Amino acid sequence: DEIEPSAPCLLASTAPLDLISLPPAVEAWSRDGTVYEAWSRDAGTFFCNEQYFRTLLAIRSLRLPPPPPPPPPMSPEQL
Repeated sequence: DEIEPSAPCLLASTAPLDLISLPPAVEAWSRDGTVYEAWSRDAGTFFCNEQYFRTLLAIRSLRLPPPPPPPPPMSPEQL
């Protein structure tokens, strides 16, 4: 069953995924030994994904402007 028939089948996350690290238990390795993070791309398969899909859909219905980009990292001298 579709979560919401009038909604697109895929909603991209608005979270800054490049700034979020998964715990080692969720990391995956490629054949050459490179570690990468495995993110779910199938909203609706599990309960938490459905809730996230519905949240993204609700946020988009508000038509809010996108958040500003995060500030650049601070150098050791700035800390």
